[in-house]
This record gives sequence, structure tokens and C-alpha cells, in this order.
Amino acid sequence: MFRTTIIRNKLTGLEIKEATEYRVTWRQKGFDALIIYTMVYEWLCDNGWHDRSDENFPEIAYIERDFGAGGKEIWAYWRLARDVKGAPKDFVTQHLDIDFHFLNLKPYEMVYKGKKIKSQKGEFEIGVTAYLTFNSKKYWSDTPIIKAFQKIMTKRVLKRKKEKWRDELKEDAQRLREMVNIYLKIPHYYPEKEVGEFWLKRTGE
Repeated sequence: MFRTTIIRNKLTGLEIKEATEYRVTWRQKGFDALIIYTMVYEWLCDNGWHDRSDENFPEIAYIERDFGAGGKEIWAYWRLARDVKGAPKDFVTQHLDIDFHFLNLKPYEMVYKGKKIKSQKGEFEIGVTAYLTFNSKKYWSDTPIIKAFQKIMTKRVLKRKKEKWRDELKEDAQRLREMVNIYLKIPHYYPEKEVGEFWLKRTGE
């Protein structure tokens, strides 16, 4: 996943620094694809990756296939980017590539606290790649001597900042992973008549 990202950005001439890459996989009963989809979207909005008022959400592809008794297969690809607070304008960009894959997705009824709850069963995987791109050339002079000096200063002065920005992005991506893990490990209730909301309920409440 990250390898294709590198190829894409090498063509632009940008410097790339990987922060983290991971996959979360679930192959059991009792989850809801729409909840996961909505939950990740809301997390992105709450953490500065997207403005809810912006209708142009960066979903570059959505593919859904219905195999009847074999269930549905869904692919979705999100490509998010944001500037870093306090960094020179257009110098550094944080990226979050998110791939969703649902396989053999079928309706499923589970019993929770004596009540039947509509859910789903099948396989689910979310892949996340977090990385940064740096446009150092934009800040370099065309004069050879000055340009060489600027390159040296960029490596020395910005090295620690680059590491800091990478660590912050890695931490952000890991918090997204933890949220998905928590959802998949606890029973939930999702009323049909209130599609815009979701509730997470812990066993024993």
C-alpha cells in the first residue's frame, strides 16, 4: 500500500517520510459496515482531517458488488491531507490513506440482553497508511551558492521538526486504529430509525 504511495509522490518530486502503516481485520459476526464507515468519518472531522461543511470529501473510489446469497463486497478508498500547524505554508503536508474492504457482507441478527439486534456478518479490513510530504524546493533560491547553503540548513534545522511532525502523525493514526479496535470488541446497538447516530454498549452494563 505504501509502495504505491511512494511511486505516486516521487513523480511530483516531493520528499516523503513514512509515519506508520497497518491493517485491522475482522472475520466474525456482529458488526455494522455503516457504523464503521460513519465512525471513521466522524473521527476524521473531529481531528482536523476534514471539514463537515465541505461536501467534497476525498473518497476517490467506492465499489459495491452484490452476489446475492454470497453477500456483498464493498471497496472504498479515502485519501486525506492536511497542513501542519505552525509549519511554513505549503512546506509540509500530512497524508492519511484509508482503504476499506468488506467481503461476504450479509444481514445477521444477534441477541443482546434478551433483545434481537440487526447486525451484519462477514469479513472486514481497514488499511491505513500515514506519511508526510515536504516541498523543500519551493523555498530554495535559484542561486547555486545560496541554494546549497539552504539545503544544509534545511537538513540541520528542520530535522528535529520533521521527526516531531512524523511522530504526531503516527500517534494520530494509532488513535484511529484504537478506536476501530474498541468498536469491534464490544457489542453495540444501532436503531434503524436513527441512522445518523450510533451507540456503543459494554457487556454487563
